Amino acid sequence: MTDPDPFVRQAAIRLACVGTRPAHPAVVRTLADLYESDPSASTRADALTALALLDPDPATVREREAAAIDDRDREVRLAAALSVLDGTEPPYPAALVAVVAADGAAVPGSHRFTARPRPFPYPGAPRDRETELLTEDPEGALSVARAWIAAGDTHQWGSRLVGQVDQRWRDREAQCVAALA
Repeated sequence: MTDPDPFVRQAAIRLACVGTRPAHPAVVRTLADLYESDPSASTRADALTALALLDPDPATVREREAAAIDDRDREVRLAAALSVLDGTEPPYPAALVAVVAADGAAVPGSHRFTARPRPFPYPGAPRDRETELLTEDPEGALSVARAWIAAGDTHQWGSRLVGQVDQRWRDREAQCVAALA
């Protein structure tokens, strides 16, 4: 986790998530240090996601996520918002949906782990945890999708999200067609 290559640090973070939970205190401290001081926004975002899974203190996890919503890096804000959504019942708070809408559309399009530069799908999670979380709340998902489409629909993420909402919530077809139009 101290390798000069951010790709290696991210791989180590993801590997740490495969271990037992709660994680050894030294692992949690190392992840917290990476989250606090790593120069790579993507590495910090992955460390935040890993801490949400591995830190045995729920109060610390929630405090860290709440602070990260206002982080300077959009990758970290997005990871925080998705982590909070993971523990929230729909309908989601508008402020969290707005973070995902704004920062999810703006995240750069290259990533060495996946085609989608999003917080990693941790072990045991569906491949596209972001879409699964968002489609729990069709109104929130459509709000995010419309924002992503308006921002240029990078890699058709917004259009695909609309398609997922349409598949899951058949009564939203008219809203989905309007979003795509």
